Amino acid sequence: PFIPYTSLPHEILHNWWGNGVWIDYGSGNWSEGLTAYLADHWMKERRGRGAQYRVKALQRYSNFAAQGRDKPLLEFVSRHGDASQSIGYSKSLMVFHMLRRAMGDAAFAAALQRLWDRHRYTRVGFAEVIETLAGPDRELAARFIPWLRRTGAPELLLEHATVSRVAEGYRLEVAIRQQQETPFSFDLPIAVTLEGEAQARVMRRRVDGSEQRFKLEFTRRPLRVDIDPQFDVLRYLDPSEQPPALNRLFGGNSWLVIPGAAPDPMKEAWQALARQWKKRYPGLQTISDDRANSLPREANRIVLGWDNRLFGPTSSLFARDDQRLEPRKAVIDGRNHDAADASVVLVSNDSAGVATGFIGADSPKAVRTLARKLTHYGSYGRLVFDASDGRNLRKDSLSSPHSLLSRQLGETPVPLQIAPAPVLGAG
Repeated sequence: PFIPYTSLPHEILHNWWGNGVWIDYGSGNWSEGLTAYLADHWMKERRGRGAQYRVKALQRYSNFAAQGRDKPLLEFVSRHGDASQSIGYSKSLMVFHMLRRAMGDAAFAAALQRLWDRHRYTRVGFAEVIETLAGPDRELAARFIPWLRRTGAPELLLEHATVSRVAEGYRLEVAIRQQQETPFSFDLPIAVTLEGEAQARVMRRRVDGSEQRFKLEFTRRPLRVDIDPQFDVLRYLDPSEQPPALNRLFGGNSWLVIPGAAPDPMKEAWQALARQWKKRYPGLQTISDDRANSLPREANRIVLGWDNRLFGPTSSLFARDDQRLEPRKAVIDGRNHDAADASVVLVSNDSAGVATGFIGADSPKAVRTLARKLTHYGSYGRLVFDASDGRNLRKDSLSSPHSLLSRQLGETPVPLQIAPAPVLGAG
């Protein structure tokens, strides 16, 4: 049932980008990123979920392309694993999104027409695509070409945010640091929630140095500031803002904690799951629950099984306003999901970005089902499956409550509300 909203639009659009305008593979495969942006991302954007799609893309990129597996977009040819997919699709589509934001929607739509008119049935590389889209604006093209040639992305830090009274009202001073060795140049969205206004004001400021300070003045008191809250910039997500999700555990070095006292059929099923996943995710390691206390505190881990020795010590990590984990039961939005009827997957991040997952299944058959299915649900932090037939009953993308790129400025915390952005091409 999901095909008409995912794979089908993507493959249809390849008739323009890939089959119509051809790819010069020696100069970078731009087609997958542009097609994913104009099909997969657009399908989500038109339903008001563009930011959710982008944070998942950045999460895949941050988790799978980090630790030396990143490479320049000009070197991407095709997908051959999670790391290469996160570069050629996720990293690439974010470059096109930033270009669209820099140009404006009307100019970007006209640029796509220009790309088709100028290059249909010819081969072009990534840099030529960017130059064609930028058109006569040579400065814009020059700003974006380095994003294709360089490895990596910005790592942002909100160093401080302070409010002071001035003659005309209030001044908000914000200090932003790029923590990587060489800074990038880009436009950074800064959202400020003001007293008496329901929706935050979003302004864009050029960032091109390792550390920059901005002074923003308002007639109303600033109550909250958020840096790139809708994930409009290609960047490595800070661990504190990583949404709790399986990809956080799959993409790095994580431990699968196997229940040593489980009945033999269940223990064998969990061990088989571990062997299967380690072939795809080489950063995964296994340890028995009777030795798991030796793991360092900063180690990411997945607790396997309702009868795991770590169930009790870690169950409180999954407590939220809308959920709690109890022995052989998860309560989500007031509904009980008992172990006999449901397989449950929960992920939690702490304020330091350390991720803990729990996978509860009550039979070897249910474990085998999860071993096969969960690699396709990496962007979710809460999942429920029918224990008998494996049907997915619930899948949630959870937000992080710990982001260091967000700062409350008043005595009472206020929520972030941002007006929805226009949909590309929607009138």
